[in-house]
Amino acid sequence: MSRNIVRPGLSLIGAILLSGCGLLAPLFGPVSQTTTSNVDQNKDEGYIRFSNIGSHAEIFLDGTAIGTGDAYRSGGQLGVTPGTHEIEIREAGMTRLKQKVFIGTGSTRTIDVR
Repeated sequence: MSRNIVRPGLSLIGAILLSGCGLLAPLFGPVSQTTTSNVDQNKDEGYIRFSNIGSHAEIFLDGTAIGTGDAYRSGGQLGVTPGTHEIEIREAGMTRLKQKVFIGTGSTRTIDVR
């Protein structure tokens, strides 16, 4: 005759340890994705799209002003040479976003301006 011995203390300890796994999230901060990429290998350039950009926001590519957000608010995209580029968005004279992005050949990168 065999007996199964249940040790309630061990089950409780296991549950407590597993429930603590979620406590580490605040230490590392929230995770958010600001860019997405799609790749089309048949293109000789890459593209940048902007989401949540103000119509009067000024867009700078590698330090050069290229226009305002109005041109990119409804799905317009900016064609760029493949490689690393610095994007800066200014509104009312203040820098709202500044980041370096790598644009691969045929890829489309969406930059979320929040």
